[in-house]
Amino acid sequence: ALVWLNGWEVERVDKLPLGLEYTDIVNTLSPLVADADVVGIDATGVGDAVVSFLREQHPDIIGIRFTGGMRARRDGQDWYVSKSILANGMQQALTRGVLKITAPEPGKEQLRREMLNFSQLAAKHGRSKYEAGQGHDDLVAALSIAVFLKLTQQFETV
Repeated sequence: ALVWLNGWEVERVDKLPLGLEYTDIVNTLSPLVADADVVGIDATGVGDAVVSFLREQHPDIIGIRFTGGMRARRDGQDWYVSKSILANGMQQALTRGVLKITAPEPGKEQLRREMLNFSQLAAKHGRSKYEAGQGHDDLVAALSIAVFLKLTQQFETV
């Protein structure tokens, strides 16, 4: 899933077809990554291989690895961050009217559907779990990563 932010405006939303080989994903993403200022990619699980391959051509890619808990920490080019932090940042940006979604269809509608299906569920030990009730939450994850990087970029440049 791909989300492009220009400032705080979501200008483009795309989904890659499911079942693509790593090389096809890398070949599709590489020209898009080349034109971006900041690129964050879900490096959890199988995303790790995509990040590794893309970094061969684009070494500045930031890997985002989902963790439990309520912490975010940076290790080199990777961030280890909980879905709760990612989801809360996105929710705050939307609630405060900072984040605007102007992407054309069908991406805008796909994102809207995923956001409506994305929820916070009670988990063990009083913690929350964030996930899609049904289907996928890839676009929500991509948007929350983009917002997280936008926020961390603002703090790092102050």
